[in-house]
Amino acid sequence: MEVICTDSTEWLADTAATFDCIFIDPARRDNLGRRCYSLADCSPDVGALLPQLRAHTGKVVVKASPMLDAEAVAHQLQQVSDIYLIGTATECKELVAVVNFSLPASTPFRLHTVTVTRGATSHITIGDDTHATAMPYVAPQTGMVIYEPYPALMKAGHYRWIADHYNVTVPDPNTHLFLSDRPIDFPGKAYKIVESMDFDKRAVKEIASQRIKANVATRNFPLDAPSLARRLKISEGGDMHLYGIRTSARGLMLLLCKPV
Repeated sequence: MEVICTDSTEWLADTAATFDCIFIDPARRDNLGRRCYSLADCSPDVGALLPQLRAHTGKVVVKASPMLDAEAVAHQLQQVSDIYLIGTATECKELVAVVNFSLPASTPFRLHTVTVTRGATSHITIGDDTHATAMPYVAPQTGMVIYEPYPALMKAGHYRWIADHYNVTVPDPNTHLFLSDRPIDFPGKAYKIVESMDFDKRAVKEIASQRIKANVATRNFPLDAPSLARRLKISEGGDMHLYGIRTSARGLMLLLCKPV
């Protein structure tokens, strides 16, 4: 193995060497330490470098920020065969694009999510949701199981495909949580709904009087999680989970849950 410590773009300009694959991880901060949110702003600019890379390889793997949009990356790089969103159970950490110069420009890419947890690795290839059935909007009920997708899967979007593929329902098209009547094998966190109630003065008073200890989260809700916790006088922590969500059928709701 040979290690060369130099400017890669300058080195490539002076060599005739070819490679099976080139891996590139452009810097995500500028000279002032500010975060870059576009591939064109990273150093080096991979899009501008592609013609030079093409002379040395047939495939380029680009490691980029998870903040980037997969469609925008594919449009900028062209000839993208696959995009991987990679993360853990709590965070989407990387977007990795595979450029294959043998492909026609603007070839549809395959979108994958990879989530690494303590016990296993979840690898999902997102299918085409053009022909997926319409998502039914269902109000959460006590006894149902609510699912929060892993961050990489959430980043991928394609909520209609998720609902169709896993045979789950949703409380609202913009709430991005999923429901089933029983536990299923789902790539994300799962909680059984212990109590479901409308978000009104009666519910606020009842929960506040119980001095519950729970982890609070909100989805498509007018209050953020810390504000809702203060409103309900909830102490953060423990195994219980409380969601504040918006539903299509019943408006704003509170869901007190426990892990499945």
